[in-house]
Amino acid sequence: MNCQKCGIELFVDTVYCIDCATEIAEKCTQIAEQYFDEGKRDLTIGRLTRAIKVNGTDGKYYSFRGLVYYSVDSIYSSRTKEQVKKAIEDFKKAIELRNCDNIKDYYWLVKSYHQLQDFANRDKYFQKILELDPERKNEYTERIIHFLET
Repeated sequence: MNCQKCGIELFVDTVYCIDCATEIAEKCTQIAEQYFDEGKRDLTIGRLTRAIKVNGTDGKYYSFRGLVYYSVDSIYSSRTKEQVKKAIEDFKKAIELRNCDNIKDYYWLVKSYHQLQDFANRDKYFQKILELDPERKNEYTERIIHFLET
């Protein structure tokens, strides 16, 4: 089987080689950013889902899609529990794939669990942030502390 974009021979059961998959996923993300800026939430999610299907090994696509799920459509609507649950799934997947401790993803997990009033998980991930940044130098650490105090 060959890469559908560049024609290189593939030795695994995929459609694209890693270079082409990365290129396509990045292009999808650029389009998603435009859609997001235009307030086209569903189209943004669609482009990010495409990026994940093409290159599902990069956590940044999950992180961005989680943020979109967490965001609201307009000032007149509120996020649903289902949206927040999807956001949580994506933030957790981003953390897993990045294989590193990204405080920003934990920040959004804390906010998401808070939104669902799941205070046990909120506190669990808040503690993880404090473990990762005991000196509280990361801007997201400070943001979440301020958020929880208000």
